[in-house]
Amino acid sequence: MNRSDQYVLPAADQKSRRQGHTERQGPSLATGLAARQRLGAALIVALLSVAWPARAKAAAAPNVGGASSVTVESAADHPTARAAAELLHARRERAWPLLRRWLAGEAIRAEPTQTPALPRPQLIKLGASLYGMYCQNCHGPSGHGDGPRAAVFDPRPRDFRSGLFKFRSTPTGSPPTEEDLFRTISAGLRGTGMLPFADLPEIQRWALAAYVRSLVPNQSELSAAPISVPAPPEDLSSEDRIRTGKDRYRQLGCNKCHGESGRGDGTAAPTLVDAWGRSAAPRDLVAQPLKRGDRPEDVFRSLATGLDGSPMPSYRDAAGDSELWDLVAFVESLQQRAARGVSPSDLARARTRVAAQQRQGAHTVIGGCGCQAGGKQ
Repeated sequence: MNRSDQYVLPAADQKSRRQGHTERQGPSLATGLAARQRLGAALIVALLSVAWPARAKAAAAPNVGGASSVTVESAADHPTARAAAELLHARRERAWPLLRRWLAGEAIRAEPTQTPALPRPQLIKLGASLYGMYCQNCHGPSGHGDGPRAAVFDPRPRDFRSGLFKFRSTPTGSPPTEEDLFRTISAGLRGTGMLPFADLPEIQRWALAAYVRSLVPNQSELSAAPISVPAPPEDLSSEDRIRTGKDRYRQLGCNKCHGESGRGDGTAAPTLVDAWGRSAAPRDLVAQPLKRGDRPEDVFRSLATGLDGSPMPSYRDAAGDSELWDLVAFVESLQQRAARGVSPSDLARARTRVAAQQRQGAHTVIGGCGCQAGGKQ
């Protein structure tokens, strides 16, 4: 079986298993993250002083519409930059237990604990260097979603230059905040090739968020304040609210795409395409995990903001907060049906597809993205 079909446990992880390394005994995520933050402190200096000049250069084209003019190169030839890249790759290998636990369904903290201390120009420079190590293999060297690994994923990696982001706290048509990007980088997107990078120190995740945000054209003109999410009602799981939510589901036309039972088989489903003309099958709300997360607040935010670049619109103008919570209650009830009303074969097919995408992402995170010296994959 080749590399694209099966993940081979890294040598460093195999060694730590034999030696009974404490990280293999399932430490808390907070302990693991703190340790990796200490390990990464010295790397920031090396990346800023050496890896950045070796891995990035200014693009020849002028900076149009506020988009970043930095283009990330695929490899660093400087010996110190190679050493930094090798150490970062080794840290990702040691962090694999965290990623494996996430694949098994464990939640990862996505909220930041502090704001970045670096000046913004330095933060973007650091982010560009890290982007070359971790992101360009999927999202492409210029952020167009056309990296060498992009074709194996469904959905495809995001084209940052388009300015269309699904997972935001801002109104439809607006770019995400850097906090939104930080959360996505930290927590990943379930059922896709976008795995979590919560093992990276917070300063590096902030740097990646700042760099990705700098790729968005006309960002200063389009920026908007986040939409507030009220506290979930106490009766969210009540039968009355779920029944009202089911009616709301039909009134707002959700059944046309997601189907009457939420299985992604609505009458309009075969015709749906995304902003790039690619087929965009609606989510199976019963058997597949929700990409942003299944907390009620996550579902509310997706309904209120829409998923830009996809056929999923914002319902902020069509329904008030109470009506949106009705809809959240019904969607949450569909997720619970997976334990009773869905055949084992249907669940197996849906979960196999999800697992395949996440496995591809795991290969890219651990063995690719330019993490090894010379950009090896």
